[in-house]
Amino acid sequence: HWKDGNPFQYTTIIYKPETGQVYQRWDQPRGGGYTLTQYDTDGTRLFASFVQVVDSNNRMVDVRTTWDTGGAYTATHVHSDSSGNFSREIDDYTSSDVKVQISAPDGTVFISGTVPLSAFRGLESVPVHFIFSGASGQTLIGTAASDDFIIKPSGSSWTETVSAFEVSKDILALPYATFGGWSSIQQHIHSTPSGSMIDSLDGGAHVLLAGITPSQLTLNNFVTI
Repeated sequence: HWKDGNPFQYTTIIYKPETGQVYQRWDQPRGGGYTLTQYDTDGTRLFASFVQVVDSNNRMVDVRTTWDTGGAYTATHVHSDSSGNFSREIDDYTSSDVKVQISAPDGTVFISGTVPLSAFRGLESVPVHFIFSGASGQTLIGTAASDDFIIKPSGSSWTETVSAFEVSKDILALPYATFGGWSSIQQHIHSTPSGSMIDSLDGGAHVLLAGITPSQLTLNNFVTI
């Protein structure tokens, strides 16, 4: 059991007494639901680790499975939204780079590309809520969860607005081919009366973070994929 102030009401850890290796952990948040984490400490399972998150309504919201194949490994991250629709992120790691593939709830491969390992930070919030951009002119509205806004512009006249972006926990995913990293992103963030405008996506497209000033944004609010 945890003391007051801890997000978990209690945590149960199962381990091998002879080695001390933890092979299962069960965390129960004070608000309900649970997070189950399992590890392949014996080398007898197909996965190296498995994490399942269930919310207070007994609804599975997040599953992450990691396969280790002797140096290179694959992490699969599946998220369910409030309607039971699933989106998926697959990260294939090698010694030098990561191939990232993100599929929308309808199964469409939304983003697929390769990022140098040294530059890859990943979309690693748990639980996470993917919000996909679509046609130009949309407003993407954040939720109470940790949101990952996946931006895929098409055309120089393309403009998207992100509303209810929370700098404490939300992430904006941008094309690596355009930005590369944080120092490049900073050069393309501009203050406007409506919020922070990020320009030069895909040859001139724009994304507006409504109500957010550039000084509020940090490295932790962006990934490039």
